[in-house]
Amino acid sequence: MGFFDDVGLAYGRTASEQMRLWAHLNTKLARLACRRNFLLHCRTTGILPRHIVQNIKCLTNLLSDDAENNRKVSLFNKKISTRILNMEISFTIKKINNFSSTLEYLKTELLVLVPTSILERFYISQNRSYKKVFSNNKKLLEKKFLALKKRKIQSIQIRDEWLCNLTTTQIPTEVKVILSLGPKFGVAPLPVKDIPIKNIVADVENIINLAPITRQNILRAKCTNAITNFVHNSKMTHNFEHYLLTNARRFVKTHDDLVITPADKGNITVILSTEQYEQKMNQLLQDSSVYKQLRRDPTNEFQCKNNKIVKQLKDKGFIDASMARKLTTYKAIPPRIYGLPKVHKADIPLRPIVSTIGSASVELSQFMTQILTEAFSDFHDYTIADSFQFASKINNFILPQGYKLISLDAVSLFTNISLELVIQIIQQEWSRVSQVTTIDISLFLIIIKFLFESSYFVFKGSFISQIFGCAMGSKISPILANIVMSVLLKYCIPLLPFQVPITYQYVDDLLLAIPEDRTATTLAVFNNYDPHIKFTAEEETENGVPFLDTKAIRCAELRKSAIQTFFITVKKSCLRSLRTMVTLGCF
Repeated sequence: MGFFDDVGLAYGRTASEQMRLWAHLNTKLARLACRRNFLLHCRTTGILPRHIVQNIKCLTNLLSDDAENNRKVSLFNKKISTRILNMEISFTIKKINNFSSTLEYLKTELLVLVPTSILERFYISQNRSYKKVFSNNKKLLEKKFLALKKRKIQSIQIRDEWLCNLTTTQIPTEVKVILSLGPKFGVAPLPVKDIPIKNIVADVENIINLAPITRQNILRAKCTNAITNFVHNSKMTHNFEHYLLTNARRFVKTHDDLVITPADKGNITVILSTEQYEQKMNQLLQDSSVYKQLRRDPTNEFQCKNNKIVKQLKDKGFIDASMARKLTTYKAIPPRIYGLPKVHKADIPLRPIVSTIGSASVELSQFMTQILTEAFSDFHDYTIADSFQFASKINNFILPQGYKLISLDAVSLFTNISLELVIQIIQQEWSRVSQVTTIDISLFLIIIKFLFESSYFVFKGSFISQIFGCAMGSKISPILANIVMSVLLKYCIPLLPFQVPITYQYVDDLLLAIPEDRTATTLAVFNNYDPHIKFTAEEETENGVPFLDTKAIRCAELRKSAIQTFFITVKKSCLRSLRTMVTLGCF
Protein backbone atom coordinates (compact mmCIF):
# COMPACT_ATOMS: atom_id res chain seq x y z
CA MET A 1 0.00 0.00 0.00
CA GLY A 2 1.09 3.55 -0.67
CA PHE A 3 1.30 6.63 1.49
CA PHE A 4 -2.12 7.96 0.48
CA ASP A 5 -3.77 4.57 1.05
CA ASP A 6 -2.27 4.45 4.53
CA VAL A 7 -3.58 7.93 5.25
CA GLY A 8 -7.04 6.86 4.00
CA LEU A 9 -7.15 3.83 6.29
CA ALA A 10 -5.92 5.79 9.32
CA TYR A 11 -7.68 9.16 8.94
CA GLY A 12 -10.40 8.67 6.38
CA ARG A 13 -10.96 8.87 2.64
CA THR A 14 -11.45 12.66 2.70
CA ALA A 15 -7.99 13.26 4.14
CA SER A 16 -6.44 10.95 1.55
CA GLU A 17 -8.17 12.65 -1.40
CA GLN A 18 -7.25 16.13 -0.17
CA MET A 19 -3.59 15.13 0.19
CA ARG A 20 -3.65 13.62 -3.33
CA LEU A 21 -5.17 16.85 -4.62
CA TRP A 22 -2.48 18.80 -2.79
CA ALA A 23 0.30 16.76 -4.46
CA HIS A 24 -1.34 17.13 -7.90
CA LEU A 25 -1.75 20.90 -7.56
CA ASN A 26 1.77 21.24 -6.18
CA THR A 27 3.19 19.59 -9.30
CA LYS A 28 1.08 21.78 -11.60
CA LEU A 29 2.13 24.87 -9.62
CA ALA A 30 5.82 24.04 -10.17
CA ARG A 31 5.23 23.69 -13.93
CA LEU A 32 3.19 26.90 -14.07
CA ALA A 33 5.90 28.81 -12.19
CA CYS A 34 8.45 27.66 -14.77
CA ARG A 35 6.06 28.54 -17.56
CA ARG A 36 5.51 32.03 -16.14
CA ASN A 37 9.26 32.66 -15.88
CA PHE A 38 9.77 31.41 -19.43
CA LEU A 39 7.05 33.67 -20.86
CA LEU A 40 8.29 36.69 -18.89
CA HIS A 41 11.82 36.04 -20.17
CA CYS A 42 10.49 35.84 -23.74
CA ARG A 43 8.67 39.15 -23.35
CA THR A 44 11.68 40.88 -21.80
CA THR A 45 13.98 39.77 -24.60
CA GLY A 46 11.48 40.35 -27.40
CA ILE A 47 11.39 36.68 -28.45
CA LEU A 48 8.05 35.08 -29.33
CA PRO A 49 7.42 31.42 -28.40
CA ARG A 50 6.89 29.15 -31.38
CA HIS A 51 3.29 28.29 -30.51
CA ILE A 52 2.33 32.00 -30.81
CA VAL A 53 4.23 32.40 -34.07
CA GLN A 54 2.55 29.32 -35.54
CA ASN A 55 -0.93 30.43 -34.45
CA ILE A 56 -0.69 33.80 -36.23
CA LYS A 57 1.22 32.51 -39.25
CA CYS A 58 -1.89 32.85 -41.37
CA LEU A 59 -1.45 36.62 -41.24
CA THR A 60 1.61 36.34 -43.46
CA ASN A 61 -0.70 35.33 -46.31
CA LEU A 62 -1.82 38.96 -46.38
CA LEU A 63 1.64 40.10 -47.46
CA SER A 64 1.83 41.43 -51.02
CA ASP A 65 3.96 43.63 -53.24
CA ASP A 66 2.48 46.74 -51.65
CA ALA A 67 5.06 48.08 -49.19
CA GLU A 68 2.48 50.13 -47.26
CA ASN A 69 0.19 47.11 -46.81
CA ASN A 70 3.14 44.95 -45.77
CA ARG A 71 4.08 47.52 -43.15
CA LYS A 72 0.54 47.50 -41.78
CA VAL A 73 0.45 43.70 -41.70
CA SER A 74 3.83 43.55 -39.95
CA LEU A 75 2.78 46.12 -37.34
CA PHE A 76 -0.51 44.30 -36.75
CA ASN A 77 1.33 40.98 -36.57
CA LYS A 78 3.70 42.36 -33.96
CA LYS A 79 0.88 43.96 -32.00
CA ILE A 80 -1.33 40.88 -31.93
CA SER A 81 1.64 38.64 -31.03
CA THR A 82 2.54 40.90 -28.12
CA ARG A 83 -1.07 40.95 -26.91
CA ILE A 84 -1.34 37.14 -27.08
CA LEU A 85 1.90 36.81 -25.12
CA ASN A 86 0.70 39.32 -22.50
CA MET A 87 -2.65 37.50 -22.20
CA GLU A 88 -0.90 34.16 -21.76
CA ILE A 89 1.31 35.62 -19.05
CA SER A 90 -1.74 37.11 -17.33
CA PHE A 91 -3.69 33.84 -17.48
CA THR A 92 -0.70 31.86 -16.18
CA ILE A 93 -0.29 34.22 -13.22
CA LYS A 94 -4.02 33.93 -12.45
CA LYS A 95 -3.77 30.13 -12.46
CA ILE A 96 -0.80 30.29 -10.11
CA ASN A 97 -2.74 32.54 -7.74
CA ASN A 98 -5.78 30.22 -7.88
CA PHE A 99 -3.69 27.12 -7.20
CA SER A 100 -1.90 28.88 -4.34
CA SER A 101 -5.24 29.84 -2.81
CA THR A 102 -6.52 26.28 -3.19
CA LEU A 103 -3.39 24.91 -1.51
CA GLU A 104 -3.83 27.30 1.38
CA TYR A 105 -7.43 26.14 1.75
CA LEU A 106 -6.40 22.46 1.65
CA LYS A 107 -3.73 23.15 4.24
CA THR A 108 -6.36 24.52 6.59
CA GLU A 109 -8.63 21.52 6.03
CA LEU A 110 -5.85 18.98 6.54
CA LEU A 111 -4.89 20.50 9.89
CA VAL A 112 -8.24 19.25 11.18
CA LEU A 113 -8.09 15.77 9.59
CA VAL A 114 -4.41 14.75 9.88
CA PRO A 115 -1.92 15.06 12.76
CA THR A 116 0.65 17.86 12.50
CA SER A 117 3.63 15.50 12.56
CA ILE A 118 2.38 13.61 9.50
CA LEU A 119 1.57 16.88 7.69
CA GLU A 120 5.06 18.24 8.33
CA ARG A 121 6.65 15.14 6.78
CA PHE A 122 4.20 15.40 3.87
CA TYR A 123 5.02 19.07 3.26
CA ILE A 124 8.76 18.36 3.33
CA SER A 125 8.25 15.60 0.78
CA GLN A 126 6.09 17.83 -1.43
CA ASN A 127 8.63 20.64 -1.21
CA ARG A 128 11.32 18.28 -2.53
CA SER A 129 8.92 17.15 -5.26
CA TYR A 130 8.17 20.79 -6.19
CA LYS A 131 11.88 21.61 -6.50
CA LYS A 132 12.53 18.53 -8.61
CA VAL A 133 9.65 19.25 -11.02
CA PHE A 134 10.60 22.93 -11.16
CA SER A 135 14.26 22.09 -11.89
CA ASN A 136 13.42 19.58 -14.63
CA ASN A 137 10.96 21.95 -16.32
CA LYS A 138 13.37 24.84 -15.97
CA LYS A 139 16.07 22.92 -17.83
CA LEU A 140 13.66 22.03 -20.63
CA LEU A 141 12.39 25.59 -21.00
CA GLU A 142 15.92 27.05 -20.83
CA LYS A 143 16.91 24.72 -23.66
CA LYS A 144 13.83 25.80 -25.57
CA PHE A 145 14.60 29.49 -24.96
CA LEU A 146 18.22 29.07 -26.09
CA ALA A 147 16.97 27.44 -29.30
CA LEU A 148 14.57 30.36 -29.87
CA LYS A 149 17.33 32.88 -29.18
CA LYS A 150 19.75 31.08 -31.50
CA ARG A 151 17.14 31.07 -34.27
CA LYS A 152 16.45 34.77 -33.66
CA ILE A 153 20.16 35.64 -33.79
CA GLN A 154 20.58 33.67 -37.02
CA SER A 155 17.72 35.64 -38.57
CA ILE A 156 19.78 38.86 -38.21
CA GLN A 157 21.87 39.09 -41.34
CA ILE A 158 25.46 39.90 -40.45
CA ARG A 159 28.86 38.94 -41.83
CA ASP A 160 31.97 37.82 -39.99
CA GLU A 161 34.07 40.48 -41.69
CA TRP A 162 31.97 43.23 -40.11
CA LEU A 163 33.70 42.58 -36.77
CA CYS A 164 37.48 42.50 -36.45
CA ASN A 165 38.68 41.17 -33.08
CA LEU A 166 42.40 41.85 -32.61
CA THR A 167 42.46 40.49 -29.05
CA THR A 168 42.46 37.02 -27.50
CA THR A 169 39.23 37.76 -25.61
CA GLN A 170 36.35 35.49 -26.59
CA ILE A 171 33.32 37.58 -27.55
CA PRO A 172 29.89 35.95 -26.90
CA THR A 173 27.80 35.38 -30.02
CA GLU A 174 24.99 37.72 -28.98
CA VAL A 175 27.53 40.48 -28.26
CA LYS A 176 29.17 39.87 -31.65
CA VAL A 177 25.81 40.33 -33.34
CA ILE A 178 25.14 43.79 -31.89
CA LEU A 179 28.75 44.96 -32.36
CA SER A 180 28.79 43.73 -35.97
CA LEU A 181 25.81 45.95 -36.81
CA GLY A 182 28.08 48.97 -36.37
CA PRO A 183 27.53 52.50 -35.06
CA LYS A 184 25.12 53.43 -37.88
CA PHE A 185 22.55 50.82 -36.82
CA GLY A 186 19.75 52.51 -34.89
CA VAL A 187 17.82 50.85 -32.06
CA ALA A 188 14.47 52.37 -31.16
CA PRO A 189 14.88 54.17 -27.81
CA LEU A 190 12.95 53.23 -24.69
CA PRO A 191 11.29 56.47 -23.53
CA VAL A 192 11.69 55.97 -19.80
CA LYS A 193 15.37 55.01 -19.98
CA ASP A 194 16.93 56.49 -23.10
CA ILE A 195 14.98 59.67 -23.87
CA PRO A 196 15.53 62.68 -21.57
CA ILE A 197 11.86 63.68 -21.30
CA LYS A 198 12.65 66.62 -18.99
CA ASN A 199 15.11 68.05 -21.51
CA ILE A 200 12.61 67.62 -24.33
CA VAL A 201 9.92 69.42 -22.35
CA ALA A 202 12.35 72.26 -21.57
CA ASP A 203 13.37 72.58 -25.23
CA VAL A 204 9.74 72.51 -26.39
CA GLU A 205 8.86 75.23 -23.88
CA ASN A 206 11.69 77.44 -25.17
CA ILE A 207 10.45 77.02 -28.73
CA ILE A 208 6.82 77.69 -27.74
CA ASN A 209 7.90 80.97 -26.16
CA LEU A 210 8.92 82.14 -29.64
CA ALA A 211 5.33 81.78 -30.90
CA PRO A 212 2.65 84.49 -30.49
CA ILE A 213 1.24 84.62 -26.97
CA THR A 214 -2.30 83.84 -28.22
CA ARG A 215 -1.13 80.46 -29.61
CA GLN A 216 1.25 79.38 -26.87
CA ASN A 217 -1.28 77.55 -24.69
CA ILE A 218 -2.68 75.65 -27.69
CA LEU A 219 0.81 74.59 -28.77
CA ARG A 220 1.68 73.65 -25.21
CA ALA A 221 -1.39 71.41 -24.93
CA LYS A 222 -0.67 69.71 -28.27
CA CYS A 223 2.96 69.06 -27.38
CA THR A 224 2.04 67.75 -23.93
CA ASN A 225 -0.48 65.37 -25.47
CA ALA A 226 2.01 64.12 -28.08
CA ILE A 227 4.78 63.51 -25.52
CA THR A 228 2.40 61.82 -23.06
CA ASN A 229 0.96 59.49 -25.71
CA PHE A 230 4.41 58.57 -26.94
CA VAL A 231 5.67 57.69 -23.47
CA HIS A 232 2.55 55.73 -22.49
CA ASN A 233 2.35 53.82 -25.77
CA SER A 234 6.04 52.95 -25.86
CA LYS A 235 7.06 52.36 -22.27
CA MET A 236 6.20 48.65 -22.29
CA THR A 237 7.75 47.82 -25.66
CA HIS A 238 10.38 45.09 -25.67
CA ASN A 239 12.34 43.86 -28.66
CA PHE A 240 15.26 41.56 -29.28
CA GLU A 241 17.58 44.41 -30.28
CA HIS A 242 17.19 46.00 -26.83
CA TYR A 243 18.05 42.67 -25.23
CA LEU A 244 21.19 42.35 -27.37
CA LEU A 245 22.13 45.97 -26.71
CA THR A 246 21.75 45.52 -22.95
CA ASN A 247 23.96 42.43 -23.02
CA ALA A 248 26.55 44.21 -25.16
CA ARG A 249 26.63 47.19 -22.77
CA ARG A 250 27.03 44.84 -19.81
CA PHE A 251 29.88 43.04 -21.59
CA VAL A 252 31.68 46.28 -22.47
CA LYS A 253 31.25 47.59 -18.91
CA THR A 254 32.80 44.47 -17.40
CA HIS A 255 35.67 44.46 -19.95
CA ASP A 256 37.17 47.92 -19.49
CA ASP A 257 40.47 46.56 -20.86
CA LEU A 258 38.96 46.55 -24.37
CA VAL A 259 38.64 49.40 -26.86
CA ILE A 260 35.73 49.00 -29.28
CA THR A 261 35.80 51.46 -32.17
CA PRO A 262 34.71 51.74 -35.81
CA ALA A 263 37.37 51.17 -38.44
CA ASP A 264 38.68 54.00 -40.59
CA LYS A 265 36.89 52.58 -43.64
CA GLY A 266 34.30 49.97 -44.47
CA ASN A 267 31.91 50.30 -41.49
CA ILE A 268 33.81 47.56 -39.65
CA THR A 269 33.80 47.36 -35.86
CA VAL A 270 37.27 46.75 -34.41
CA ILE A 271 38.08 45.38 -30.95
CA LEU A 272 41.53 46.13 -29.51
CA SER A 273 43.00 45.77 -26.05
CA THR A 274 43.77 49.02 -24.23
CA GLU A 275 47.45 48.10 -24.39
CA GLN A 276 47.33 47.59 -28.17
CA TYR A 277 45.46 50.87 -28.69
CA GLU A 278 47.83 52.94 -26.55
CA GLN A 279 50.86 51.33 -28.18
CA LYS A 280 49.59 52.21 -31.66
CA MET A 281 48.73 55.78 -30.56
CA ASN A 282 52.16 56.29 -28.98
CA GLN A 283 53.81 54.94 -32.12
CA LEU A 284 51.79 57.43 -34.17
CA LEU A 285 52.61 60.41 -31.94
CA GLN A 286 56.36 59.67 -31.89
CA ASP A 287 56.72 61.17 -35.37
CA SER A 288 58.78 64.26 -34.48
CA SER A 289 58.31 65.74 -37.95
CA VAL A 290 54.58 66.15 -37.28
CA TYR A 291 54.09 66.26 -33.50
CA LYS A 292 55.82 67.97 -30.59
CA GLN A 293 55.10 67.56 -26.88
CA LEU A 294 54.21 70.74 -25.00
CA ARG A 295 55.16 71.60 -21.43
CA ARG A 296 51.79 73.11 -20.52
CA ASP A 297 48.21 73.52 -21.64
CA PRO A 298 48.08 76.25 -24.35
CA THR A 299 44.27 76.53 -24.34
CA ASN A 300 44.11 80.00 -22.70
CA GLU A 301 46.78 81.33 -25.08
CA PHE A 302 44.90 80.20 -28.18
CA GLN A 303 41.60 81.40 -26.72
CA CYS A 304 43.04 84.91 -26.32
CA LYS A 305 44.43 84.86 -29.88
CA ASN A 306 41.09 83.67 -31.24
CA ASN A 307 39.17 86.44 -29.46
CA LYS A 308 41.70 89.03 -30.62
CA ILE A 309 41.18 87.99 -34.26
CA VAL A 310 37.39 88.07 -33.81
CA LYS A 311 37.67 91.59 -32.38
CA GLN A 312 39.68 92.66 -35.45
CA LEU A 313 37.01 91.24 -37.76
CA LYS A 314 34.31 93.11 -35.87
CA ASP A 315 36.20 96.41 -35.59
CA LYS A 316 36.91 96.44 -39.34
CA GLY A 317 33.27 95.72 -40.13
CA PHE A 318 33.81 92.29 -41.66
CA ILE A 319 31.34 90.68 -39.22
CA ASP A 320 28.50 92.04 -37.11
CA ALA A 321 28.11 91.94 -33.31
CA SER A 322 25.99 88.78 -33.41
CA MET A 323 28.60 86.84 -35.38
CA ALA A 324 31.36 88.20 -33.13
CA ARG A 325 29.58 86.81 -30.07
CA LYS A 326 29.27 83.44 -31.77
CA LEU A 327 32.98 83.31 -32.69
CA THR A 328 34.19 84.50 -29.26
CA THR A 329 34.90 81.85 -26.64
CA TYR A 330 35.59 82.05 -22.91
CA LYS A 331 35.36 78.44 -21.72
CA ALA A 332 37.47 76.58 -24.27
CA ILE A 333 38.62 73.02 -23.58
CA PRO A 334 41.62 71.31 -25.18
CA PRO A 335 40.96 69.12 -28.24
CA ARG A 336 41.28 65.38 -27.74
CA ILE A 337 42.81 62.84 -30.09
CA TYR A 338 41.72 59.30 -30.83
CA GLY A 339 42.58 56.82 -33.54
CA LEU A 340 40.55 54.77 -36.02
CA PRO A 341 42.15 51.46 -37.08
CA LYS A 342 43.04 51.11 -40.75
CA VAL A 343 42.06 47.45 -41.12
CA HIS A 344 42.83 47.55 -44.85
CA LYS A 345 46.50 48.36 -44.13
CA ALA A 346 49.33 46.09 -42.97
CA ASP A 347 49.81 46.00 -39.16
CA ILE A 348 46.53 47.95 -38.82
CA PRO A 349 47.85 51.46 -37.99
CA LEU A 350 45.59 54.18 -36.59
CA ARG A 351 44.27 57.21 -38.43
CA PRO A 352 44.49 60.14 -35.99
CA ILE A 353 41.23 62.06 -35.43
CA VAL A 354 41.22 65.22 -33.32
CA SER A 355 37.90 66.15 -31.72
CA THR A 356 37.81 69.96 -31.64
CA ILE A 357 34.37 70.25 -30.01
CA GLY A 358 34.51 73.07 -27.47
CA SER A 359 38.04 74.11 -28.46
CA ALA A 360 39.23 77.70 -28.69
CA SER A 361 39.11 78.03 -32.50
CA VAL A 362 36.30 75.63 -33.45
CA GLU A 363 33.77 78.39 -34.31
CA LEU A 364 36.32 80.46 -36.21
CA SER A 365 37.35 77.34 -38.12
CA GLN A 366 33.71 76.70 -39.05
CA PHE A 367 33.33 80.34 -40.14
CA MET A 368 36.33 80.07 -42.49
CA THR A 369 35.15 76.70 -43.77
CA GLN A 370 31.85 78.21 -44.89
CA ILE A 371 33.67 80.96 -46.79
CA LEU A 372 36.03 78.52 -48.54
CA THR A 373 33.24 76.06 -49.32
CA GLU A 374 31.19 78.76 -51.01
CA ALA A 375 34.20 80.24 -52.81
CA PHE A 376 35.33 76.89 -54.25
CA SER A 377 31.88 75.37 -54.83
CA ASP A 378 32.45 75.02 -58.61
CA PHE A 379 36.19 74.39 -58.40
CA HIS A 380 36.25 70.62 -57.92
CA ASP A 381 36.06 69.01 -61.36
CA TYR A 382 36.82 65.45 -60.25
CA THR A 383 35.33 65.25 -56.73
CA ILE A 384 32.77 62.56 -55.85
CA ALA A 385 30.38 63.21 -52.96
CA ASP A 386 29.52 59.57 -52.17
CA SER A 387 29.16 56.06 -53.57
CA PHE A 388 25.82 56.81 -55.18
CA GLN A 389 27.14 59.75 -57.17
CA PHE A 390 30.11 57.64 -58.25
CA ALA A 391 27.76 54.88 -59.37
CA SER A 392 25.59 57.25 -61.39
CA LYS A 393 28.64 58.81 -63.10
CA ILE A 394 30.48 55.62 -63.98
CA ASN A 395 27.46 53.62 -65.08
CA ASN A 396 27.52 52.69 -68.81
CA PHE A 397 31.02 54.11 -69.26
CA ILE A 398 33.08 52.46 -72.04
CA LEU A 399 36.70 51.83 -71.05
CA PRO A 400 39.15 51.92 -74.00
CA GLN A 401 41.05 48.79 -74.97
CA GLY A 402 44.40 48.36 -73.23
CA TYR A 403 43.41 50.45 -70.21
CA LYS A 404 43.14 49.40 -66.58
CA LEU A 405 41.92 50.98 -63.37
CA ILE A 406 44.23 51.94 -60.53
CA SER A 407 43.54 53.46 -57.15
CA LEU A 408 45.90 56.13 -55.82
CA ASP A 409 45.92 56.83 -52.08
CA ALA A 410 47.58 59.94 -50.63
CA VAL A 411 49.76 58.98 -47.67
CA SER A 412 48.46 60.83 -44.58
CA LEU A 413 47.13 63.67 -46.71
CA PHE A 414 45.86 65.95 -43.92
CA THR A 415 49.12 65.91 -41.95
CA ASN A 416 51.13 66.48 -45.15
CA ILE A 417 49.34 69.61 -46.36
CA SER A 418 51.75 72.46 -45.65
CA LEU A 419 50.70 75.96 -44.64
CA GLU A 420 52.84 77.36 -47.47
CA LEU A 421 50.94 75.32 -50.09
CA VAL A 422 47.55 76.45 -48.73
CA ILE A 423 48.62 80.11 -48.68
CA GLN A 424 49.95 79.81 -52.23
CA ILE A 425 46.66 78.35 -53.52
CA ILE A 426 44.54 80.98 -51.72
CA GLN A 427 46.68 83.77 -53.18
CA GLN A 428 46.34 82.30 -56.66
CA GLU A 429 42.57 81.88 -56.32
CA TRP A 430 41.87 85.02 -54.29
CA SER A 431 39.50 86.28 -56.96
CA ARG A 432 37.15 83.46 -55.97
CA VAL A 433 37.41 84.13 -52.24
CA SER A 434 36.96 87.87 -52.59
CA GLN A 435 33.56 87.31 -54.23
CA VAL A 436 32.08 85.75 -51.08
CA THR A 437 33.75 87.77 -48.30
CA THR A 438 34.84 91.34 -47.60
CA ILE A 439 37.78 90.24 -45.44
CA ASP A 440 41.05 91.51 -46.93
CA ILE A 441 43.62 88.96 -48.01
CA SER A 442 46.19 89.83 -45.34
CA LEU A 443 43.78 89.21 -42.44
CA PHE A 444 42.36 86.16 -44.18
CA LEU A 445 45.82 84.58 -44.39
CA ILE A 446 46.53 85.53 -40.76
CA ILE A 447 43.43 83.56 -39.74
CA ILE A 448 44.47 80.56 -41.85
CA LYS A 449 47.91 80.65 -40.25
CA PHE A 450 46.37 80.84 -36.76
CA LEU A 451 44.17 77.83 -37.46
CA PHE A 452 47.23 75.84 -38.53
CA GLU A 453 49.24 76.92 -35.48
CA SER A 454 46.41 76.13 -33.05
CA SER A 455 46.46 72.43 -33.96
CA TYR A 456 47.11 70.75 -30.62
CA PHE A 457 45.43 68.12 -28.47
CA VAL A 458 45.67 66.17 -25.24
CA PHE A 459 46.36 62.45 -24.96
CA LYS A 460 46.56 60.66 -21.58
CA GLY A 461 47.23 63.95 -19.82
CA SER A 462 50.01 65.07 -22.20
CA PHE A 463 49.58 68.13 -24.43
CA ILE A 464 50.91 67.67 -27.96
CA SER A 465 51.17 70.19 -30.79
CA GLN A 466 50.86 69.28 -34.46
CA ILE A 467 53.68 71.26 -36.00
CA PHE A 468 52.96 70.35 -39.63
CA GLY A 469 49.82 69.86 -41.68
CA CYS A 470 46.09 70.01 -40.96
CA ALA A 471 44.57 68.20 -38.03
CA MET A 472 42.25 65.27 -38.77
CA GLY A 473 38.95 66.30 -37.21
CA SER A 474 39.37 70.04 -37.62
CA LYS A 475 36.42 71.75 -39.30
CA ILE A 476 38.56 73.37 -41.99
CA SER A 477 40.75 70.37 -42.87
CA PRO A 478 38.36 68.59 -45.32
CA ILE A 479 37.76 71.65 -47.50
CA LEU A 480 41.49 72.47 -47.57
CA ALA A 481 42.25 68.86 -48.53
CA ASN A 482 39.65 68.99 -51.30
CA ILE A 483 41.05 72.26 -52.65
CA VAL A 484 44.62 70.93 -52.59
CA MET A 485 43.61 67.70 -54.34
CA SER A 486 41.66 69.58 -57.01
CA VAL A 487 44.66 71.83 -57.72
CA LEU A 488 46.92 68.78 -57.76
CA LEU A 489 44.71 66.97 -60.28
CA LYS A 490 44.42 70.02 -62.52
CA TYR A 491 48.21 70.26 -62.48
CA CYS A 492 49.11 66.57 -62.86
CA ILE A 493 46.53 65.25 -65.35
CA PRO A 494 47.74 67.47 -68.24
CA LEU A 495 51.34 66.34 -67.56
CA LEU A 496 50.53 62.68 -68.17
CA PRO A 497 51.65 61.57 -71.66
CA PHE A 498 48.35 59.80 -72.34
CA GLN A 499 44.60 60.35 -72.10
CA VAL A 500 42.90 59.64 -68.78
CA PRO A 501 39.25 58.70 -69.52
CA ILE A 502 38.35 58.18 -65.85
CA THR A 503 39.43 60.48 -63.01
CA TYR A 504 37.49 60.53 -59.75
CA GLN A 505 38.56 61.87 -56.36
CA TYR A 506 37.15 61.39 -52.88
CA VAL A 507 39.22 63.28 -50.27
CA ASP A 508 42.60 61.46 -50.45
CA ASP A 509 41.55 58.60 -52.74
CA LEU A 510 41.81 58.71 -56.53
CA LEU A 511 40.47 56.36 -59.19
CA LEU A 512 42.17 56.61 -62.59
CA ALA A 513 41.95 54.72 -65.88
CA ILE A 514 45.42 54.52 -67.42
CA PRO A 515 47.24 52.36 -69.97
CA GLU A 516 48.25 48.98 -68.58
CA ASP A 517 52.00 49.75 -68.45
CA ARG A 518 51.89 53.34 -67.12
CA THR A 519 51.50 52.93 -63.35
CA ALA A 520 55.08 54.02 -62.59
CA THR A 521 54.78 57.05 -64.89
CA THR A 522 51.53 58.10 -63.21
CA LEU A 523 53.00 57.76 -59.71
CA ALA A 524 56.08 59.76 -60.67
CA VAL A 525 53.98 62.69 -61.96
CA PHE A 526 51.73 62.78 -58.90
CA ASN A 527 54.58 62.37 -56.40
CA ASN A 528 56.50 65.26 -57.98
CA TYR A 529 53.75 67.82 -57.34
CA ASP A 530 54.71 68.56 -53.73
CA PRO A 531 57.64 67.28 -51.62
CA HIS A 532 55.31 66.30 -48.75
CA ILE A 533 52.31 64.80 -50.57
CA LYS A 534 53.05 61.27 -51.74
CA PHE A 535 50.83 58.59 -53.25
CA THR A 536 50.71 54.81 -53.23
CA ALA A 537 49.11 52.88 -56.09
CA GLU A 538 46.85 49.86 -55.82
CA GLU A 539 46.41 47.93 -59.04
CA GLU A 540 43.76 45.40 -59.93
CA THR A 541 43.83 42.23 -57.84
CA GLU A 542 41.47 39.41 -58.72
CA ASN A 543 40.24 41.62 -61.57
CA GLY A 544 39.12 44.36 -59.17
CA VAL A 545 40.25 47.62 -57.60
CA PRO A 546 38.63 49.32 -54.58
CA PHE A 547 37.45 52.91 -54.49
CA LEU A 548 35.42 54.61 -51.77
CA ASP A 549 32.98 51.92 -50.51
CA THR A 550 32.89 50.21 -53.91
CA LYS A 551 34.95 47.77 -55.90
CA ALA A 552 35.38 47.82 -59.65
CA ILE A 553 35.58 44.26 -60.97
CA ARG A 554 36.72 43.34 -64.48
CA CYS A 555 34.56 40.57 -65.94
CA ALA A 556 35.84 38.98 -69.13
CA GLU A 557 32.86 36.78 -69.98
CA LEU A 558 30.96 39.12 -72.30
CA ARG A 559 32.13 39.78 -75.84
CA LYS A 560 30.28 41.52 -78.63
CA SER A 561 32.88 41.82 -81.39
CA ALA A 562 36.54 41.17 -82.18
CA ILE A 563 37.38 44.64 -80.84
CA GLN A 564 37.51 44.31 -77.08
CA THR A 565 36.31 47.24 -75.00
CA PHE A 566 35.16 47.42 -71.40
CA PHE A 567 31.67 48.36 -70.34
CA ILE A 568 31.11 49.54 -66.78
CA THR A 569 27.83 48.79 -65.02
CA VAL A 570 26.73 49.33 -61.45
CA LYS A 571 25.05 46.94 -59.08
CA LYS A 572 23.78 47.93 -55.65
CA SER A 573 23.94 45.28 -52.95
CA CYS A 574 21.81 45.11 -49.83
CA LEU A 575 24.76 44.92 -47.47
CA ARG A 576 25.49 47.37 -44.67
CA SER A 577 25.16 51.05 -45.44
CA LEU A 578 23.87 50.24 -48.95
CA ARG A 579 27.32 49.40 -50.23
CA THR A 580 27.75 49.67 -53.97
CA MET A 581 29.39 47.10 -56.19
CA VAL A 582 30.75 48.32 -59.49
CA THR A 583 31.14 45.56 -62.07
CA LEU A 584 33.47 45.92 -65.03
CA GLY A 585 32.65 43.63 -67.95
CA CYS A 586 33.87 43.01 -71.48
CA PHE A 587 31.27 44.21 -73.99
